[in-house]
Amino acid sequence: METENQADVQMGDIILEVNNTSIESNRELVEYVQKSEGKSIKLKIDRNGKKKNVTVDPKYSEKSKTFELGIWVKDSSAGVGTISFYDKKSNTFASLGHGITETSNNIILPINTGGIVKTRVTNIKKGESRNPGDIKGVLYTDVLRTNS
Repeated sequence: METENQADVQMGDIILEVNNTSIESNRELVEYVQKSEGKSIKLKIDRNGKKKNVTVDPKYSEKSKTFELGIWVKDSSAGVGTISFYDKKSNTFASLGHGITETSNNIILPINTGGIVKTRVTNIKKGESRNPGDIKGVLYTDVLRTNS
């Protein structure tokens, strides 16, 4: 595993650990940054399948009155799949889906869990040769069922 001593966090990196402890949410990262009181923090990141250790130095922000890393961290994403059928008796369903990508750099996000949410389709544009279709809708925030 590669190790560096300067902040080298890039768009698309996945933060796996803070100070040798696994994290799974933005909230956990924020807690470590606040507890650091400005002291260096070690991050283990995954960059394109390669594990790498980097050190970051939180800075105090007068505006927010907290310590910050100066990076934007995303810990949730939404994607669309279409349920083709659902059988209440056996509690099974089949669906067609796709990888969820980070639009700014087109990286497929590694997603380990997810849920089914209620939606309402507001518009469908049929696809044609060399012109993909489009589905627009609303995602409601109540999760109906979470996968694990």
